[in-house]
Amino acid sequence: MRFIHNIAFALACCAMFVACQGPNDPFILPPDPEPAPGPGPDGGEDEYERVEAGVVRLFADKTTIAADGTDSVTFTVIYGGEDGNIDISEAGTTRLIYAFEGEEKKLDYGVSTFASSVAGEYRFRATAFRGESLTSDNEVVITVGGSGNNEPEPPMPTEGYMISVDKTTIEADGKDVATFIVTDPEGNNLMDGDLSSIYFKNVATGERLDRKSTGFSSVIDGEYEFVATYRGEQTANTVKIKVQNRSRYEKYKQRVAIYQLTGTWCAYCPMMVAGLEGISDTWKERSLVMAVHASSSSSADPYALSAGGSDLGTLMLGAFAGEGYPSCVYDLNELNGDRSASTIQQNIERYLVEHPATCGVKIASTKREGATITINAAVTSSTGGTYDLGYAILLDNQTYSSGTSVDGKYHDIVCAVSGNFMSMSDKRVTLAAEEEHAREFTIENFPENLASEDLRVVVFALGQNGSRTITDNLAVCQMGGSAEYELN
Repeated sequence: MRFIHNIAFALACCAMFVACQGPNDPFILPPDPEPAPGPGPDGGEDEYERVEAGVVRLFADKTTIAADGTDSVTFTVIYGGEDGNIDISEAGTTRLIYAFEGEEKKLDYGVSTFASSVAGEYRFRATAFRGESLTSDNEVVITVGGSGNNEPEPPMPTEGYMISVDKTTIEADGKDVATFIVTDPEGNNLMDGDLSSIYFKNVATGERLDRKSTGFSSVIDGEYEFVATYRGEQTANTVKIKVQNRSRYEKYKQRVAIYQLTGTWCAYCPMMVAGLEGISDTWKERSLVMAVHASSSSSADPYALSAGGSDLGTLMLGAFAGEGYPSCVYDLNELNGDRSASTIQQNIERYLVEHPATCGVKIASTKREGATITINAAVTSSTGGTYDLGYAILLDNQTYSSGTSVDGKYHDIVCAVSGNFMSMSDKRVTLAAEEEHAREFTIENFPENLASEDLRVVVFALGQNGSRTITDNLAVCQMGGSAEYELN
């Protein structure tokens, strides 16, 4: 995992941006719009047949499962690399697709297990992105409704496996932890053994906690119910954990700003897109993706914004000493090139824990008349501090067939942005706790050929984390709409 902090951030940003435009001047899109090794360890030729280079093949640990919704099959997706097999089962761009009773359905990206309570024959294939979209050269048929036992020994009974927790109420600070205990029929604590055989699942959402997790913490108020599985066998009971008092640690609901550094020419950028799309709805609601495009030395990107003699994506990558594309910058605080959905979720949650918002942002109104956009916004501090409001206009539903996108579509494109996108301007204000500051933005010469239904308005509040300028919080709405303060 690669993190690069923005040391001397304000100085670097000002030097690059002010060279061409002041921090109050906007950037607007004109009207006309060496491969990294794949994820996963070597699959091992002793376990799986050698897969030809460039080929994706699907394997399953069994082909018959019981129709009880708990007995599951585990798939392994192998990509044939130059030097051997590569296990890409849990990669953020790997997805299982199955056909059942004439309908095709898809599992989430990176999900490699399947269970069902509906008997029948399920035909599975795997899709993956490895510089190009690939489909497995084989199909695996899973029969649901059999004994569920492909092994010579009978399945272990589930009645005796139990889950418990050391406390049932925790604080919503992301640090207070409820620790699980799983016992076998004899009462032995299985947490003292191989944790890779134990999984904990949120009953309501079906989401699993990270592998080898031993406890649960959260920054989101609510009641959570968990069940555990041990070697595929589910516990006979569940436990409930109440998470409370988020407002004690953060008054205003925070969205983590994810600046996606990308390019239409970039072969591996669709893998980052898949990772961002693969995060759960819980974390999508607590984050916002803004795609900052860049051109390469050999290929122009039609969505790159000119800035500082170059483009905004190139400048932003340089400000964080990034090594290449794709990369993501979280809250203007650090850069991470990991493309997996699980790591992206961890980054979002970590930011909510380590950097709770100190302000709320409101978009009172947005109006578009011809080539002019007017935005009225406000910021209110919950703790007191120095802030600077700025804006970005996001463009969705764009088609560019010459790019590397799997379906030719591009979304979340930053097509206009205020000059203080990465550093505070001379319009910054210092607010006392509970004090509000309002500001109006006017964008001139905005491309009239862009449909309003494809546009979203983002207003962000820059703040400070020590000597660094960061994105403290933001609000987003459809063009022509508004967004009120959101409280925890």
